[in-house]
Amino acid sequence: MEKYSSYEIESIEIAENFLKNSKYKDSIAICLEVLQQYPNNSKAYNLLGINMMEMKSYKKAIKYFTKALNLLPNNVHYVTNFARALNLDGDNEKAIETLTAFLNQSNETIAFFDLAQYFSQNKQHKKAIDLYEGLLVIKPNNLDILFTLADEYIKNNDIKNSLPLLERAYNLGHKEAGIKLLNQYVKLNMACAAISFAKKYTYTKNADFYFLYANALSLNGNISEAKTCYKTAISMSNKPRYIFGYSTFLLKNREYAEGFKYYETRKEIEGFSANVKKSFSKPSDVYNKTVLVYYEQNLSDTIIFSRFLPLLQQIAKKVYFYPQKELSNIFDIECVSPPFNIDYDVSVLLPSLPYILNVSKPSDLDVKTPFTYQCKANLQSSNENIIKIAFAFGDLGKMKHDRMKLEKILDATISINVNLVSVKLDGIDSSYTENFSNIVDKGRECKNYCDILRILSSVDLFVGTDTQYLHLAASFGIPCILFKDTQRWIWENGKTTNWYKNLIILEPDSNLRWDNALKAAFRQIKKYASKH
Repeated sequence: MEKYSSYEIESIEIAENFLKNSKYKDSIAICLEVLQQYPNNSKAYNLLGINMMEMKSYKKAIKYFTKALNLLPNNVHYVTNFARALNLDGDNEKAIETLTAFLNQSNETIAFFDLAQYFSQNKQHKKAIDLYEGLLVIKPNNLDILFTLADEYIKNNDIKNSLPLLERAYNLGHKEAGIKLLNQYVKLNMACAAISFAKKYTYTKNADFYFLYANALSLNGNISEAKTCYKTAISMSNKPRYIFGYSTFLLKNREYAEGFKYYETRKEIEGFSANVKKSFSKPSDVYNKTVLVYYEQNLSDTIIFSRFLPLLQQIAKKVYFYPQKELSNIFDIECVSPPFNIDYDVSVLLPSLPYILNVSKPSDLDVKTPFTYQCKANLQSSNENIIKIAFAFGDLGKMKHDRMKLEKILDATISINVNLVSVKLDGIDSSYTENFSNIVDKGRECKNYCDILRILSSVDLFVGTDTQYLHLAASFGIPCILFKDTQRWIWENGKTTNWYKNLIILEPDSNLRWDNALKAAFRQIKKYASKH
C-alpha cells in the first residue's frame, strides 16, 4: 500500500480536476512536478497514461501505465488502463493476453467486462458471451451487462437469445434496449410481437421508435397506421434514413411517383458514395442531352433498373451506360467504363431513372430490359417434351435451408419429365449431378453473365433463392418461382409484384417452415410439365 504526502494528495487531486475538464497539458505538468519529487508515485504515472490516451498518444500511454504497474503490479485500474491503451494502439491480442493473465489471479468485474469487449472486437463472440454470462450471474440486474450480452448474441447471429435479455433490460429502465428489441422483432418478421411491444413502450418521444413501429405495422399490413407513424418519425427528426425508409414503404405499396421522389434521399444517407461528375439536378436536365448512366448498387439492382434505359433513350439525344464489369456484355446498349473517353452533358445514377422518367403506375414498369438475347433458342436437348427448369440457390455448403429446398425439389421431380439446369457461375457440388441424372450443371461451363443469359433464353421456368439470377430470368420474361426469405420493397405485397408479372413469390409460414411453400412450388412445376 502506497503512502502519500499531503502535497502528493493535493497535487493529484488538482491533476484529476484538470483531466476532467480536458485540460490535459495542465494535468500532465502537475503529474511531472509530482514525479520530480516523488518518483515512485504510481498514481501520477497512471494519470499521465490517461492523459496520453485522451490525446491519442497511445504508445506514450502504454509507457506510463507500464511504469505504474512496475510499482503496483496488481492494481486493477492500472492493468485495465494498460490493456485499454494496448487495444487502442491496435494490439488487441496483447490486451486480451494481459487481462487473461491478470484474471488468473483475480476476479475483478471491470477486468472481465473489458476482456469480453476485446474478445468481441476480435470477433470471438462465443468467448465474449461466456464472460458476459458469468458477469450476469454476479450482477443479474446490471443494465450494461444485460444490454451488452444481448448485443453480443446479435453479433453472433443468435437473435432469439437476445430478445429476453433486451426485454429484461428495458423493463429495468434501459430505454435503448426497448428500441433494439423492437428492431430485432422487425428483423425477424415478428410483426405481432413488435406491435404488441410498441403499444407498451413508454419513451414515445423518440423518432427511432416511430420509425421502427412503422416498419412493424407495414410488415403486418397496417398500411394507414404505418404511414402515420412514418410521417411522425420524419416530423420529429428529418433524417434521410427515415425518409428513405418511407420511400421503400411507398414503393412496396405501389405508390410509385411519391416513392421514387423520396427514394432520391438515399444519396443523403451517411456512407453513401458515388463518384459522379456532371450529376443531374432536376429531371428536365436529361432532355435532348447526351447522358451517362452509372450503376449504383449491386448486380440485382442493376438488372432491375436497367429496364428504364430504353425509355431514357426516347427523350435523350444519346445514352451511354456504365454497368458492373460482370454485366457489361449482356445489354443491347452502348456500355462504357472509366476513364470515360466520351463527351456527355449530364450523368445519372441508374436507380434515379424512375424519378426522372416520372414512373407512376404499374404499366410504367412493364417495359423490356434491353438484353443482348431476346429470343428463345434450343438448349442442348432434342426432347421437346421435357420441361427445362433453371435453378440457382444460395451457398449450398453453408445455407442449410437452401440446400433443403433444392433437395426436396430434386426428389419431387424424379417422377416427372423435367431437366434441371444449374445456372450459378460457380457451379454446384458434383454430388448432385452424380446422384440425379436429370441435372445439368451449365453454370460451371459459363464464363460470364452473357453465357448465363444464353442458357436462360432456352429454359421454361426458373426456381430458386439467389436473387441476381432470379432478376436476370424474370427480366428476361421467364416464369419464375422465388423462395423469399428476406423482405424487400420490390416484392411489394409479398405474393405478386408489378415489377414481374411472371413471378410467383413463396415464403415460409408463421413458424418459419417451408413445407407449404414447397408444396405450392411442386404444383406449379407439375402444371408447367403437363403442358409439354
